[in-house]
Amino acid sequence: MEHAPEMYRLEDIGQTHAIGAALFVPFTIVRLCSESPATDTTLTVELRNFGDVSSQQRTLHLSWSSTSMPTQPLGVPDRVITEWAAYGIACVVIALYAGLTVRAVAAEGDRFDYWVDDGQYDYGIEVSGLID
Repeated sequence: MEHAPEMYRLEDIGQTHAIGAALFVPFTIVRLCSESPATDTTLTVELRNFGDVSSQQRTLHLSWSSTSMPTQPLGVPDRVITEWAAYGIACVVIALYAGLTVRAVAAEGDRFDYWVDDGQYDYGIEVSGLID
């Protein structure tokens, strides 16, 4: 079944989650736009073992304000930019597709990054970012 593209404003992660997820916005923008001054992008999201379907692809159109774009290089190593950008994308995807909210940063030793919930159950989520 074909789905219409979902639209999401990246800055909305700051209001959607119980943590300061807005912190991830500039990192996510840097990774998504590379060198161009774009204010939107389209991603293909593959959902696996989600609901009754083993795998499905969805189209996600992300947009952001030009005022959210960093005006200086981010003061952290590339691997941190990538990791925090992955957190930003995860905040969008889990809210939009799974209806989950990031509630807290996991404690040291929890073996995952964040606690998320659906209003009834708590889950741990591990997020990884890689540069190809």
